[in-house]
Amino acid sequence: MTGKGNTVREAIAAELFGEIDALVLRLENTARIVQSHEENEKASTAALLSAADNFRLAVTQFSEAATVQVREAVERHAHEVVTQTRSELMATMQEAARQAWRTSALDEADRLTQRLRALASQFQPLPGWQRLAEAAAGGLVGAAVVCALLLALGKL
Repeated sequence: MTGKGNTVREAIAAELFGEIDALVLRLENTARIVQSHEENEKASTAALLSAADNFRLAVTQFSEAATVQVREAVERHAHEVVTQTRSELMATMQEAARQAWRTSALDEADRLTQRLRALASQFQPLPGWQRLAEAAAGGLVGAAVVCALLLALGKL
């Protein structure tokens, strides 16, 4: 039985060593797979960090470009508003000046009209007989002056 017992033991030991050898190979393969996964993870981490940096740069550039565009749009709109306000202010001032001139001119015309009416009321036409009397008196005075001159010169 010793011969047969050794054979069974040897067979069991050989089987056990075979299984241990298979387990060691699997463990070595597992270690390589884990190391490969670690390397892949490091590469993925580096790629993600690089992509994050690129994304941050892109967002920064976009933000700066948007800021410039917004600033330009605000400046353009402010310029348009200032120009429009200036035009409206000038038109309003011109209309106010016209209105003031009209008011002033109309007030002055009213004053002159009232004054002329007051003066015109003093120069009412004379009745016909009074005008005729004045003309006759003027003619007589003129004739008297001519006669006096002719007498003074000795021509009469």
